[in-house]
Amino acid sequence: MSEINIDLLRKDECEPLTTEQMNDIKSQFHPSNTANVNMVPYHKYSTTEQRVGEWIDGKPLYEKCFQITIPNTSGDGLVVVNTGLSVSTLIELAVALNKNAGGDFNVSRSIYLHDDGSIKIDSPPAWMRGLGGVLLMRYTKTTD
Repeated sequence: MSEINIDLLRKDECEPLTTEQMNDIKSQFHPSNTANVNMVPYHKYSTTEQRVGEWIDGKPLYEKCFQITIPNTSGDGLVVVNTGLSVSTLIELAVALNKNAGGDFNVSRSIYLHDDGSIKIDSPPAWMRGLGGVLLMRYTKTTD
């Protein structure tokens, strides 16, 4: 294990950042931030696979969104979308539906990743059938 040395400076020993340095720091965050707003790293959800971090086992962590429509029929194992992905570890599977009818809005209990890489749903309730939305996946790949 290597040793880390940290030199602490008093406030009067530090030089203020230049405008250029401040702009460089701010450019790494959401573009709408100003100096008076708490800066939060900007994250853009995308239908293109993107690497978003590293999982606890050291493998790259990926994220991808899919435009979906819940099948307009009843039954088990109905395909919502074929991902085409070889997933090693499914970290997160979340759904945001364009709700236009009443009913229980807990959709996560019945949507799952099948071994063939497809996202399936079991027995969607009548109010959910035909609704469109976005499915978010965070995962590691078998190829990494």
